[in-house]
Amino acid sequence: MATLKASNQGLAKIKQVRNEQGWTIDDPRWLIEASQIVEPTIAWSDLEQVADGVSEGTWKRFLSGKSIETVAFKAFCQVLNLNWEEVIDRSAKPEPRAINPSQQKTSVLLDWGDAPDISVFYDRSEVFDTLTQLLVVDRCRLVALLGMGGIGKTALAVKLTEHNQPQFEGVIWRSLRSTPALSDLLTNLITCLTHVSISTTIEALLSTLIQQLRQRRILLILDGWENILGGDRAGQCKPGYEGYGELLRRIGSDRHQSCLLLTSRENPEEVTLLEDCTPLAKSHKLAGLGTAATEILQAKGLVLEPQHWHQLIQIYRGNPLALNVVATLIQELFDGKVSEALKANTMLGIDQVNHVLTERVRSLSSLEQQLLCCLARDRNPMTREALRSRMSAQASYSEFVGGLSSLDRRSLLEKSSENGKILFTLQPMVMRFVTKLFLA
Repeated sequence: MATLKASNQGLAKIKQVRNEQGWTIDDPRWLIEASQIVEPTIAWSDLEQVADGVSEGTWKRFLSGKSIETVAFKAFCQVLNLNWEEVIDRSAKPEPRAINPSQQKTSVLLDWGDAPDISVFYDRSEVFDTLTQLLVVDRCRLVALLGMGGIGKTALAVKLTEHNQPQFEGVIWRSLRSTPALSDLLTNLITCLTHVSISTTIEALLSTLIQQLRQRRILLILDGWENILGGDRAGQCKPGYEGYGELLRRIGSDRHQSCLLLTSRENPEEVTLLEDCTPLAKSHKLAGLGTAATEILQAKGLVLEPQHWHQLIQIYRGNPLALNVVATLIQELFDGKVSEALKANTMLGIDQVNHVLTERVRSLSSLEQQLLCCLARDRNPMTREALRSRMSAQASYSEFVGGLSSLDRRSLLEKSSENGKILFTLQPMVMRFVTKLFLA
């Protein structure tokens, strides 16, 4: 049987983390947690025994730097939330063992669910590197990829997952478009990880999932988190889906070695809170394409007009969905000439992408809608004080700031800075939509 032992440097890490945990060496929870990792289908906390290969003697040999079985070594490291590869003594010669040729290659779980096949992807090298840093180097437990509809969150998540898949022992992709009940989602994930069908309470399901995320390094992607949002506040789960918030809290704060990558049009409030508490929970707001947006116009066969192309990209803020729509219209109606389309002095194709905004804007609070109308009516960037002075119904300052913050978290505001002051406005697409919906 193969064995591993900790190096001197690894023992120092183990001691530090164990002290931070606050449990004594003889605390039975070390053995119970390790047993749950070795055999996750059994509720070890309810039994007066531990899993095979896990014992008090094995635990103390682990702590003293002596060789123990590989399975137990990895389990103890996961309980301590340590990467076993960073604490092992690599100078120690492993004991020889017979290997079945069919077992030489470690099996990798790849379940892409209904992830789209992205055949066309535009250059986002900088943000790609930033997110890879969070997933692989920083080993974040929770990463939220945010941005308005059509900006390319799902496409980026697919490519990011494809690129970093070798760094994980498994990948599971699930879409939240159909707003599944949390119990159904958890049961599906656990069955995928253990091939055992279970039916129990949400709390027990969450604990079982966390145990699985401790046992293997899994990249879990939940695409379209905005589908389960809809409370009174930005980022709040809608009635009946509050348990999803607990899922984020557990994954963001519990010890495990996996990562949840979610995409959403607005930042879940649990992520906002976790970012203040742990460096292992991060959010990243995705901006539009820069010069890479010209690839869309080239692919549509538009006449090369660099200055006008740049102007068009700025108007639509590099939104891939909007640019694909408007480029098609320019090809069909303006003989592929952006300069001619710009003479129309209107936003083409806005009706085709309105579905991205309609439901979101209609579900906003009356205060948020009033803020949008003020920004759309004035059209120019304005300071916080100027915006408040234009409000017809005077909300309290606290309510006003809360509404402004909510719109920002919903990716509906555009901010800039001038003379040390923050200015607020709307993206042209949002401004045009709000004008048509409320002010026309």
